[in-house]
Formats: sequence, C-alpha cells, structure tokens
Amino acid sequence: MGAMRSFFILLLLALIGAGVYGYFNNPSACRKLGTEVAADLTTIFTPGSGTAPPAAPPTSDKTPSATGTADTTAQPKVWKQGFVTETDPQPAAPDTQPATPAPAAQPIALDTHQVYQDSDFSNFDDALDASRKRHRPVVILFTGSDWCPYCQSQESEVISTGPFEQYKNSHFVFMVVDDLRNTTMLDDEKARVTTLEQQFHITEFPTMVVVDSTRKELGRVEGYAPGSGLAGVESDLNKYLGN
Repeated sequence: MGAMRSFFILLLLALIGAGVYGYFNNPSACRKLGTEVAADLTTIFTPGSGTAPPAAPPTSDKTPSATGTADTTAQPKVWKQGFVTETDPQPAAPDTQPATPAPAAQPIALDTHQVYQDSDFSNFDDALDASRKRHRPVVILFTGSDWCPYCQSQESEVISTGPFEQYKNSHFVFMVVDDLRNTTMLDDEKARVTTLEQQFHITEFPTMVVVDSTRKELGRVEGYAPGSGLAGVESDLNKYLGN
C-alpha cells in the first residue's frame, strides 16, 4: 500500500513538472489539461464517486410545424379488440339535403251512391230517384192525419198494418204528404206540402196519386170508405203495376 502511494506521489510530481514546463510553452493548453487531470484524480481517490451519464434529451413524437412549433393536436384513436390500431376516420359531413316530405295522403273517395231502404219518402226528388233505381212507380198519399176522419180511418185500417207495409214495399215507392192543420208546421215544410198539392190538383183527402219516374201521372185513388180495408186499396193500386 505504501509503495503504491509513493508511486502516485512520484507520478503527481512528474505531472506537475510537466505542467510547469508546458505552462511556460502553452499556458492555455496546460490549464485545460490540468483541470481534466485534477478531475480524473478526484474521481480515483474518492470512494463510490462517479458521474452519471448525461440524460438523453427528451424525445417527442410531435412533428414540428412549418413555423417551428410542435403540433400539439391530439390524434383521434379507434379501439379494436382492446388495442389502439389506427386513427379514427374523419367524420362524415352532415347530410345537408332536405328530407323528402312523405306524399300527402290521398283523400278516400266516398261512394255517394244512395241506397234507399224500404221506407216512406217525404222528398219528391228522392222518391223519383228511388223509382228509377227500383223500376217501380211512386204512390203519393195526400192525407190530413190530425183533422181528416177518413184519413185517420185509412191510416189505422190499412196504411199502418203489416200486410200493407209488405205490399207497398214490394211494388211501389211510397211517399206521404201530410197536410197538418191542427199542428204547427215549419214554414219550409208547409211550403213543400202546398206546392205538391197544387202540382197534382188535390181537392179531396185522402188521395193516392200514382206517377212514374218521369213525374208522369199514371192514375189516382180518391177517398176512403171506412171499413173497406186492405183489399179495396190493393185492388185500386194493382191497376197501375207494370205501367
């Protein structure tokens, strides 16, 4: 151990001597060399000492922009089976085309063809229309149900009975014109009754007028004998069937 120390002392003295010699010949180089030698000797004689290697400069995956600044825009990622595999595709541009409106619902065409049931008519034009469709003559009964005793007898003995209901519904279009005198009537209804009475020249009650679909009168049955019943009325009307 002592011999090694002596060796280093002699080495040091030699170096010092060389340094003195070199200093006078090249002072700046000697100062640099002396500094480096001193640092090396300090490292050797200091236990556990050592210089750590310089840290590597931080790296960046950012590509400098044209102006020299780093691009800090985060890149979108997509996940596939738990791993980042590729960048997101660019979002599709929104569809700016206006939505095509659904075609408007077409109105349902209603069947305006009128189907007449077996019932008594009060409107003459409707009765004539039913006559053309059924190919039957129209029987117009002019009556006075609230004042005429013969009309009331005919109503109870014939008109309101089931057999006559079946008879008229099988052979005629039946219409009633009731000239009420003890019952208040609406003005338009009173005018309708008066117009038909004048059109067919009604002078007696009850009167049945038989017409075809062209308004042509085929015949009429005037008056009613109480007690004569259904047979007499049917006999009078059968004369106009088939005309």
